[in-house]
Amino acid sequence: MDIDQNKIEDLLIISYTLKTLKLMIIIMNITYFTGIFFLALCEMVHDFLENIEVEDFLDQSWDDRPDMFIDTFGFHSNSRKENLIIIFYFAFTSLSTVGFGDYHPRGNIERMIGAFILLGGVAIFSLIMGNFIEILQEFQKFNEEISDGDSLTQFFLAIKYLNQ
Repeated sequence: MDIDQNKIEDLLIISYTLKTLKLMIIIMNITYFTGIFFLALCEMVHDFLENIEVEDFLDQSWDDRPDMFIDTFGFHSNSRKENLIIIFYFAFTSLSTVGFGDYHPRGNIERMIGAFILLGGVAIFSLIMGNFIEILQEFQKFNEEISDGDSLTQFFLAIKYLNQ
């Protein structure tokens, strides 16, 4: 029984590509839901400050209140698609701890929410990168094992790794 090593490697590459694609989808979902969560909280804070007597709450007039994320970046004048792209971009750069600074929290409440998002982003991306490194290490380990054995051994090693 002669097993072609190239076919086994192709199957492994497909398997690891699918695992990597799964990680990318997880990153996109986490980014999307984090961005929507941040936007919803910012809108709630904005609506709350709009519907109360600001002079009593902030000891300042409405015109002197701090800028809000939604007001600063024109969320009420943008289309839903533009807002979705902005919030996805903001959440991705924040979660990945790159944080370019072009979109950022403006008020103190928004900064507090953003700080928790940053803490969560460090944990999430560390976990995801750990999984990605594990995939690469498994692939390298398998390539080392497969290059040493004969074709029957290669076949059973491939079955072992594909079943995992």
